[in-house]
Amino acid sequence: MEINIVWGKSEGKTLISSFDKALIEAGIHNFNLIPLSSVIPQGSTVRDVGTYKFFHNIGDILYVVISSFSSDKSNTQISAGLGWVQTKEGGLFIESKGEYSRKECEEEISRGLKEMMSARGWKGEIKMRVVSHKVREIANVTVAAAYDF
Repeated sequence: MEINIVWGKSEGKTLISSFDKALIEAGIHNFNLIPLSSVIPQGSTVRDVGTYKFFHNIGDILYVVISSFSSDKSNTQISAGLGWVQTKEGGLFIESKGEYSRKECEEEISRGLKEMMSARGWKGEIKMRVVSHKVREIANVTVAAAYDF
């Protein structure tokens, strides 16, 4: 299985339209997104690609682990990120999002994944993708892992 990490950030006229525009930037806007929890199937390939470029029909289902945050608080720094680790046993994703800096988001991802790995007795290299944005009026940041079965 291939899992593609995609992301977007945008400003819009509403919270929903800013989210939609971030999905457009990530290339996952014309799908019915089905959220998954945090498990990466054994033997999967995770690729940090930016924009989803695979052809599907409009309205098709796309399974995702998604981290998304919208805000209408001007001059606020917002971040969303996904962290992941893959081991011989399998892998894990963790989401982080909120009104904080890229560094704070990265630190939360790292702490959370370390705890999740420890609970399972797993060891592995932590990877992550974080998107940050300073809100002008209404904004969204989104990072998603799109599962291609």
